[in-house]
Amino acid sequence: MFKKAFTLLELVFAIVVIGIISIVLIPNFDKNNSGEAAYQIAEHLRLAQHHAMVEDFTGAGAGAPVPAGANWWRVAFSNATPFCYDITPDGNPANAAIDPLSKQPLSCANRVTDLTQQFGVSGIDFTACNNFRTIGFNNIGEPISANVPLDLDCNITITTDDLETATVTITARTGYIDVTNITVP
Repeated sequence: MFKKAFTLLELVFAIVVIGIISIVLIPNFDKNNSGEAAYQIAEHLRLAQHHAMVEDFTGAGAGAPVPAGANWWRVAFSNATPFCYDITPDGNPANAAIDPLSKQPLSCANRVTDLTQQFGVSGIDFTACNNFRTIGFNNIGEPISANVPLDLDCNITITTDDLETATVTITARTGYIDVTNITVP
């Protein structure tokens, strides 16, 4: 009586053929650098907003302008290459917030916030952010720029070397932060 079965050589050959077919048929998923940079910026904006609400040291009421020179958590972007940002309560990088994952200060001195080196960011544009590259938050999490609450949604558009773009939107008055408009050429 004969038993029908596969030999070891036939099984190895079948596995090799299936492996080759899967490598050819599975599409190559490239990283979306602009999207990753936008999500990192959004998370760090949320961190600054959280610090501002928890520490509540501005003394400003809801909707009130923040007094000049007052301490408030802010994310200050560089305006030249390499594009990076600091998250500080007072504009001093020595007092930068600590990244929960890497345990490093979130300042331009560290690779954590260097968007050019990490993601190939070649440009950052700000729309309706009072024409400043600094976004802060008051004690109720409301976005402020130039010491006044934002009246319009602030859009931060990130462009990478390969012309991918993504936008981080900070909703005026509420402080809701969202990543939108991720485009790949």
